[in-house]
Amino acid sequence: MSAVELAGGASGDPVVRLYESGDPVVRLYESTGGRAKVRLTAGFEAGGVTACDLPERPPGDATAAELHDGGVELALRPFELFTPRFARG
Repeated sequence: MSAVELAGGASGDPVVRLYESGDPVVRLYESTGGRAKVRLTAGFEAGGVTACDLPERPPGDATAAELHDGGVELALRPFELFTPRFARG
C-alpha cells in the first residue's frame, strides 16, 4: 500500500514530506472542469488532516477534516487545487 491512496474524480501528485514535522502532504486537483467527490486514505496511522496553502503551510483559519476509517472524503470544485496535510497519529 502506498503512503496515500486516492479514489474518485481527481488527480494527485506524489506525497511530499515536510522537513520539520515529517507530516505527509498531497497536492490534489480537479482537472475535468466538473465537481469531484474523492476519498483520500492514509496508508499509515494518521491523527488528522488540515488544508494547507501552496507553500504547504496551514493558514491561520485552517480547519481540520475528520478521519473516518483512516481516510477523508472531499468535494472538489471545478479546477480546484487542494493541498491536505496529514498529521501522523
